Amino acid sequence: MEELLDKISSYDIVNCIVPGAVVCIAFDVFGFADVLNYNALVLLLVFYATGLIASRLGSIIVEPIAKKTGLISYAPYEDYVSAEHGDGKIRILQTTSNMYRSLIGAAIIVLSMGLASLLPAEWRPALAVIAAVLCFILIVVSWRKQNSYLQKRIVKSCEEDFNVEN
Repeated sequence: MEELLDKISSYDIVNCIVPGAVVCIAFDVFGFADVLNYNALVLLLVFYATGLIASRLGSIIVEPIAKKTGLISYAPYEDYVSAEHGDGKIRILQTTSNMYRSLIGAAIIVLSMGLASLLPAEWRPALAVIAAVLCFILIVVSWRKQNSYLQKRIVKSCEEDFNVEN
Protein backbone atom coordinates (compact mmCIF):
# COMPACT_ATOMS: atom_id res chain seq x y z
CA MET A 1 0.00 0.00 0.00
CA GLU A 2 2.83 2.37 0.88
CA GLU A 3 4.48 1.67 -2.47
CA LEU A 4 1.25 2.55 -4.27
CA LEU A 5 0.91 5.80 -2.33
CA ASP A 6 4.47 6.77 -3.28
CA LYS A 7 3.57 6.43 -6.97
CA ILE A 8 0.50 8.68 -6.81
CA SER A 9 1.33 12.13 -8.14
CA SER A 10 0.25 15.31 -6.40
CA TYR A 11 -1.76 16.05 -9.56
CA ASP A 12 -3.77 12.83 -9.10
CA ILE A 13 -4.35 13.61 -5.44
CA VAL A 14 -5.75 17.11 -5.96
CA ASN A 15 -7.53 16.46 -9.27
CA CYS A 16 -8.94 12.96 -8.78
CA ILE A 17 -8.74 11.62 -5.24
CA VAL A 18 -9.95 14.73 -3.38
CA PRO A 19 -12.93 15.41 -5.71
CA GLY A 20 -13.68 11.67 -5.72
CA ALA A 21 -13.76 11.60 -1.94
CA VAL A 22 -16.17 14.55 -1.92
CA VAL A 23 -18.51 12.75 -4.35
CA CYS A 24 -18.29 9.45 -2.43
CA ILE A 25 -19.16 11.18 0.84
CA ALA A 26 -22.19 12.64 -0.96
CA PHE A 27 -23.11 9.12 -2.21
CA ASP A 28 -23.25 8.12 1.44
CA VAL A 29 -25.09 11.25 2.64
CA PHE A 30 -27.77 10.95 -0.05
CA GLY A 31 -28.15 7.21 0.55
CA PHE A 32 -27.09 6.07 -2.92
CA ALA A 33 -24.22 3.85 -1.83
CA ASP A 34 -22.33 2.98 1.32
CA VAL A 35 -18.86 3.22 -0.20
CA LEU A 36 -17.07 4.44 2.92
CA ASN A 37 -16.97 1.04 4.67
CA TYR A 38 -14.30 -0.52 2.44
CA ASN A 39 -10.62 -0.96 3.20
CA ALA A 40 -8.17 1.85 2.39
CA LEU A 41 -7.00 0.42 -0.94
CA VAL A 42 -10.54 -0.03 -2.26
CA LEU A 43 -11.47 3.47 -1.06
CA LEU A 44 -8.43 4.92 -2.82
CA LEU A 45 -9.42 3.22 -6.08
CA VAL A 46 -13.07 4.27 -5.75
CA PHE A 47 -12.11 7.86 -4.89
CA TYR A 48 -9.72 7.96 -7.86
CA ALA A 49 -12.23 6.54 -10.36
CA THR A 50 -15.03 8.78 -9.10
CA GLY A 51 -12.75 11.80 -9.09
CA LEU A 52 -11.62 10.98 -12.60
CA ILE A 53 -15.25 11.25 -13.73
CA ALA A 54 -15.60 14.59 -11.89
CA SER A 55 -12.36 15.80 -13.47
CA ARG A 56 -13.45 14.81 -16.96
CA LEU A 57 -16.86 16.41 -16.42
CA GLY A 58 -15.02 19.62 -15.60
CA SER A 59 -12.76 19.28 -18.63
CA ILE A 60 -15.32 18.22 -21.23
CA ILE A 61 -18.42 20.12 -20.07
CA VAL A 62 -17.50 22.95 -17.68
CA GLU A 63 -14.34 24.19 -19.42
CA PRO A 64 -15.91 24.82 -22.85
CA ILE A 65 -18.85 26.63 -21.23
CA ALA A 66 -16.46 28.76 -19.17
CA LYS A 67 -14.48 29.59 -22.32
CA LYS A 68 -17.58 30.51 -24.35
CA THR A 69 -18.96 32.75 -21.60
CA GLY A 70 -15.60 34.51 -21.16
CA LEU A 71 -15.18 33.28 -17.59
CA ILE A 72 -11.73 31.92 -18.50
CA SER A 73 -9.34 32.08 -21.42
CA TYR A 74 -6.31 30.05 -22.39
CA ALA A 75 -3.09 30.73 -24.22
CA PRO A 76 -2.61 28.60 -27.35
CA TYR A 77 -1.51 25.07 -26.44
CA GLU A 78 1.77 25.40 -28.35
CA ASP A 79 2.62 28.50 -26.26
CA TYR A 80 1.81 26.59 -23.08
CA VAL A 81 4.14 23.75 -24.07
CA SER A 82 6.97 26.19 -24.83
CA ALA A 83 6.44 28.25 -21.68
CA GLU A 84 6.25 25.14 -19.49
CA HIS A 85 9.88 24.34 -20.32
CA GLY A 86 11.08 27.75 -19.14
CA ASP A 87 8.89 28.33 -16.09
CA GLY A 88 8.41 25.50 -13.59
CA LYS A 89 5.67 27.43 -11.80
CA ILE A 90 3.34 27.05 -14.81
CA ARG A 91 2.79 23.36 -14.06
CA ILE A 92 1.87 24.16 -10.44
CA LEU A 93 -0.52 26.90 -11.53
CA GLN A 94 -2.07 24.58 -14.13
CA THR A 95 -2.55 21.85 -11.52
CA THR A 96 -4.31 24.32 -9.21
CA SER A 97 -6.50 25.59 -12.06
CA ASN A 98 -7.44 22.01 -12.96
CA MET A 99 -8.22 21.29 -9.30
CA TYR A 100 -10.84 24.04 -9.27
CA ARG A 101 -12.29 22.68 -12.52
CA SER A 102 -12.41 19.16 -11.01
CA LEU A 103 -14.13 20.44 -7.87
CA ILE A 104 -16.74 22.16 -10.04
CA GLY A 105 -17.29 18.79 -11.77
CA ALA A 106 -17.63 17.16 -8.34
CA ALA A 107 -20.12 19.85 -7.26
CA ILE A 108 -22.22 19.18 -10.37
CA ILE A 109 -22.31 15.47 -9.53
CA VAL A 110 -23.23 16.20 -5.89
CA LEU A 111 -25.98 18.62 -6.96
CA SER A 112 -27.28 16.03 -9.43
CA MET A 113 -27.34 13.41 -6.67
CA GLY A 114 -29.18 15.82 -4.41
CA LEU A 115 -31.84 16.35 -7.06
CA ALA A 116 -31.99 12.62 -7.85
CA SER A 117 -32.51 11.85 -4.15
CA LEU A 118 -35.80 13.76 -4.37
CA LEU A 119 -37.10 11.30 -6.98
CA PRO A 120 -38.86 8.04 -6.05
CA ALA A 121 -36.46 5.24 -5.01
CA GLU A 122 -37.78 2.93 -7.75
CA TRP A 123 -36.26 5.30 -10.34
CA ARG A 124 -32.73 4.74 -9.03
CA PRO A 125 -31.89 1.71 -11.20
CA ALA A 126 -32.83 3.65 -14.35
CA LEU A 127 -30.86 6.65 -13.13
CA ALA A 128 -27.85 4.40 -12.53
CA VAL A 129 -28.02 3.08 -16.11
CA ILE A 130 -28.31 6.62 -17.48
CA ALA A 131 -25.35 7.72 -15.33
CA ALA A 132 -23.27 4.76 -16.55
CA VAL A 133 -24.01 5.56 -20.21
CA LEU A 134 -23.15 9.23 -19.65
CA CYS A 135 -19.89 8.23 -17.92
CA PHE A 136 -19.00 5.99 -20.84
CA ILE A 137 -19.59 8.82 -23.32
CA LEU A 138 -17.61 11.21 -21.12
CA ILE A 139 -14.62 8.84 -21.00
CA VAL A 140 -14.68 8.30 -24.79
CA VAL A 141 -14.75 12.07 -25.44
CA SER A 142 -11.99 12.55 -22.83
CA TRP A 143 -9.85 9.94 -24.55
CA ARG A 144 -10.27 11.78 -27.83
CA LYS A 145 -9.33 15.11 -26.22
CA GLN A 146 -6.27 13.60 -24.51
CA ASN A 147 -5.15 11.98 -27.76
CA SER A 148 -5.42 15.37 -29.49
CA TYR A 149 -3.14 16.93 -26.85
CA LEU A 150 -0.72 14.03 -27.28
CA GLN A 151 -0.60 14.54 -31.04
CA LYS A 152 0.01 18.29 -30.63
CA ARG A 153 2.79 17.60 -28.13
CA ILE A 154 4.44 15.11 -30.50
CA VAL A 155 4.31 17.58 -33.39
CA LYS A 156 5.77 20.33 -31.18
CA SER A 157 8.55 18.03 -29.99
CA CYS A 158 9.40 16.95 -33.54
CA GLU A 159 9.50 20.61 -34.65
CA GLU A 160 11.90 21.45 -31.81
CA ASP A 161 14.12 18.48 -32.66
CA PHE A 162 14.13 19.53 -36.33
CA ASN A 163 15.05 23.12 -35.44
CA VAL A 164 17.91 21.95 -33.18
CA GLU A 165 19.33 19.69 -35.89
CA ASN A 166 19.27 22.39 -38.59
